[in-house]
Amino acid sequence: MSASFKEALLAQRERVNAVFAQARHFRPDLDGNAFGRVLLDLVAPAADAAIDAGGDADAVTGALVALSLDLLGHGVLGPERNNRWVSAGWRALPAMAPALARAPQRLAAAMSNALINLAQTSGARPEQWLAGFVELARQTQDTDLLLRAGQALAWRAGMAHFRTEALSLLEGLPAPLAAVALGLPPATAPATLRTTLEQLKFNRWFVPGQNGGARRLRVVARIGGFRGFGGVFLTPPTVDVVDGALRARIGGRDGEAWTVFADAFGATFHRQPSGGPPTAASAPAPFSLNKGRIAVPGLPDATFPALLITTSAAAFEGTLAVTTPLSHAIWLIGPAFA
Repeated sequence: MSASFKEALLAQRERVNAVFAQARHFRPDLDGNAFGRVLLDLVAPAADAAIDAGGDADAVTGALVALSLDLLGHGVLGPERNNRWVSAGWRALPAMAPALARAPQRLAAAMSNALINLAQTSGARPEQWLAGFVELARQTQDTDLLLRAGQALAWRAGMAHFRTEALSLLEGLPAPLAAVALGLPPATAPATLRTTLEQLKFNRWFVPGQNGGARRLRVVARIGGFRGFGGVFLTPPTVDVVDGALRARIGGRDGEAWTVFADAFGATFHRQPSGGPPTAASAPAPFSLNKGRIAVPGLPDATFPALLITTSAAAFEGTLAVTTPLSHAIWLIGPAFA
């Protein structure tokens, strides 16, 4: 613990004690010893780094102490009850010292919130997001730019429903930030970056940095799964498209329904009101599906033995979603490089 942080903490001792007492009034189980461990293990290293990077000692200390207390009260930070990814994020804050020095509360809060959401989203990859966010913080101290890049990075870390917004954000970012958010080297040429963004818009199954080659139809993802094993569905689902978005359902017209977002980076399911017409069993244009053989203009036909018998099929943005009677998964068939 540096002298600067220690002095700032001592100078704010009365205010910190008052805030803790107020918090304990609403959360009687709040542990002073646990708060002390959070201050020593997580807040002090982050505050020291930010102060050394030019941050105002009082502002940095006040912001990080107040935020850490709030997160402790919600069971997110602490020696016993914690979200391991938020804890990992706070341990990584010293690596973001220059950016943290400029906006300690905003940066630490946004990072914590992002990691909470990623950790709660099935299939998302908080470890990938955190590593990328640290690298983004090395590229800029501008908080607005950093947080916008962090939003785009969340898409690549598995938050498929952010796709449209992320592509828009990436277009407005400086090239080094956009490159890092896409998993490319910061020095990626702007022309290469523009081509990559165009490919991502054109084909949701394109992966930046992917080698070229012939495109073909293949199983790009199997999503959903049995709820009893950590998946989504209690019974085998069916699919259709509503207002351009893929929908999955179980239990017929009045059963459970989800809007599904999926691409090369992941898939997310969002509960929706049930209802609507029955799904169709045959594949809609431009796809054709016949006993496991799928055709689409511009690509060679492909055969998928697992799709010999199907219960529904739906096309969305160059992808065919197919369900079968004995599986809780949704098969996604799309164009990908061989």
